[in-house]
Amino acid sequence: MTPIRVVELIGPVCVDPEDGAVLCQQTHTALAQGACAILDFSGVRTLTSSFLNSAVSCLFANFSVDALSQRLNWTGLDSTDEKLVHLVLKNAARYYNATPDQQAAILSASNRALED
Repeated sequence: MTPIRVVELIGPVCVDPEDGAVLCQQTHTALAQGACAILDFSGVRTLTSSFLNSAVSCLFANFSVDALSQRLNWTGLDSTDEKLVHLVLKNAARYYNATPDQQAAILSASNRALED
């Protein structure tokens, strides 16, 4: 099990998608080497979906839902952030299991929602 302490890698405020990409790369490296990864959010005070989308959704591009459910874990989250992680994972799995046309529709709908 490869522990990744988010507060040491990113800091106590996890809101920036660019920081999420850093966490994604670290996690991807561990998983690509065949290790299990545990994301330790202890000490993180602020966590947003935009950060999590960059941090974990990208993993679905290279790993199956089954592989991630078996090899990716997390700790140190309160109940609200735990629910947020589950929502991000559910949406990522839905997106990466969609056809290219469905993915395009999802992105289009998301962009329209941001414009409103």
